[in-house]
Amino acid sequence: MHREETSDNQEEIGVVALNEDTNDIMFGECKWSSKPVGTEVYAELVRKAKVVQWRNEDRKEHYALFSKAGFTDEMRELAKKDDVLLFDLEAIEKALK
Repeated sequence: MHREETSDNQEEIGVVALNEDTNDIMFGECKWSSKPVGTEVYAELVRKAKVVQWRNEDRKEHYALFSKAGFTDEMRELAKKDDVLLFDLEAIEKALK
């Protein structure tokens, strides 16, 4: 969990991972509900990521979404276009075996 404080508010991002050698930064959001995750969750994550102050000029941003109930068709299409990693419950369970 990452909390970035700005002068007027705080932003919380579920997952933040850094690779200081390559300037890569990954932002992730986790949703545990019966509703599939839609594009609004991704848009909000991108907005929050802009608040994080870390190598802003040189960093390469990556995004990942984790969802118990999967993703809307619109989110799946946008993920292909924007190269967003999507992990539903089945994918997470498979990775843990």
